[in-house]
Amino acid sequence: MAMERSWQRATASLVSRYRPAVVLAAGAPLPAAQAAAAADGAARATGRPAVLVAGSGAELNAMLPVLVMADADSVPIVVLVRGGTAADLEAGRERAGSLPDALRLTEPFTGWNTRVDRPEDVELVLEAAFTDLARRRPRPLLIELADEALPAVPGRATANGRVIPFPGSTVDAGRSEEAAIDRRWLDQVAAALVRCRQPAIVAGGGAAGAGESLRRLAEDLGAPVFLTLAGRGLLPADHPLAINGLAAAPARRWLEEADVVLVVGTTLSPAEHGDLDLKGRVIQVDRDVERLGRNVPVWMALPADAAPALAALVRRVEAEMARPAGPEVYLGATGPEQRRKAVARLQEELAEERAGAEAMDGPAAEGHRWLSALEPRLTAAEPEALSVAEAAALPVAGARSLLLPVRLGIAGYAIPAAWGAARATGRPARAVTTPAGLWGAGAVLPWIAPLGLDLEILVRLDRDGASAGPGNGALGAAPAADVAEFFRRAAPALRLQWDEPGWGGGVPAARLRPVAVPR
Repeated sequence: MAMERSWQRATASLVSRYRPAVVLAAGAPLPAAQAAAAADGAARATGRPAVLVAGSGAELNAMLPVLVMADADSVPIVVLVRGGTAADLEAGRERAGSLPDALRLTEPFTGWNTRVDRPEDVELVLEAAFTDLARRRPRPLLIELADEALPAVPGRATANGRVIPFPGSTVDAGRSEEAAIDRRWLDQVAAALVRCRQPAIVAGGGAAGAGESLRRLAEDLGAPVFLTLAGRGLLPADHPLAINGLAAAPARRWLEEADVVLVVGTTLSPAEHGDLDLKGRVIQVDRDVERLGRNVPVWMALPADAAPALAALVRRVEAEMARPAGPEVYLGATGPEQRRKAVARLQEELAEERAGAEAMDGPAAEGHRWLSALEPRLTAAEPEALSVAEAAALPVAGARSLLLPVRLGIAGYAIPAAWGAARATGRPARAVTTPAGLWGAGAVLPWIAPLGLDLEILVRLDRDGASAGPGNGALGAAPAADVAEFFRRAAPALRLQWDEPGWGGGVPAARLRPVAVPR
């Protein structure tokens, strides 16, 4: 077994120079499905690629559901899989534990995939992978390694091994990305935002590295910033221009009446927001040219990273507003102060709607009160355990703090994702799951306390979960109460503490936390 895993350690040493969020090999310590979810959580929480190492086609097969989900949500993951001998791979021979054509199988949900037959090519392909993820839409990439290409021991680098600057990174890229932003685009967009009547900004997870520029732009214009789930934390929750979520009726009404809408780092997926009837001119900034205009018609699009695009746009907007003839000379235009007053009225409407919802009785209102009272933490959740409306009420600790795959949820995702995020960031983390999710992620529980992770697990006992998902086991006929009782009894052996505080006036939920070990 030591020899079988030595190539994984050698490969991990090759990728370490690119500063991945985390490097995880299937089986060390987590099984393949949980390792994939942990890598996904680490990549979402840091914005940097995670590296997954699969020792066989069978391990890759267990990772597939998470890789499909990562592709849907633009999560950067580099997968290295051992495929067999070059001759077998070329001929498509079937071997025990292998996939006959892993490249064809994974093509629909990877940015690209390739096979490496020679050890001297491994580092060159790795550099190409990390460079590609730094410049284009983050997606899973897969590299199949023939046995002849497996690195035995780290040798002399054949690639230059430079650190790849990712969006939002403080690493010097050695080039000015702002200089590449189209000047005509900047001029037209700045003029439209300054001269319009009711501007709006929508920011998603793709804007995570542009928080300061986003704040300056909003304050200069007096425009509200509507934050998607992935974009929550880009502005402080108490910022007067920050609007959490797009689901509330007053928020949707404002967006639909806005004459200019700047969309940054999000595709406005109907899976999260429903269908939006945007009547104004839509301006979209996204790294992936293929996703521009996918869900809403776009007036002007820019395929670029949000950080340099917004930094350049802020300067152009400030220059436009400093011109002697200000926005008041344009028919129907409003100034920043007038817009701020309108946003304040919008905030009052939203506060009234929240107060009315919280004053109601019933499980939904109790769940909302419970979640809004939790301490801010980096949180991973599953759609079965946390709805979009509930996630909007959950306090967050900053950007990249809410990991919720709304498009393709998998029961058993939340616990390993929070585990991976906590390892990658060192931040206190939380998983919100169901009994089915707890059952599916049981293999992660022994690896919380020994690693000293500040990770709490909240189990919604009122949500049984629809399915445990591929590769994660299944509850079968076991009711949620039996699962809860099983883990309540097992918790001490796992150095975890199980309690059921009964939050929010009786929300049925349990909590698992590491037991503090006396020093």
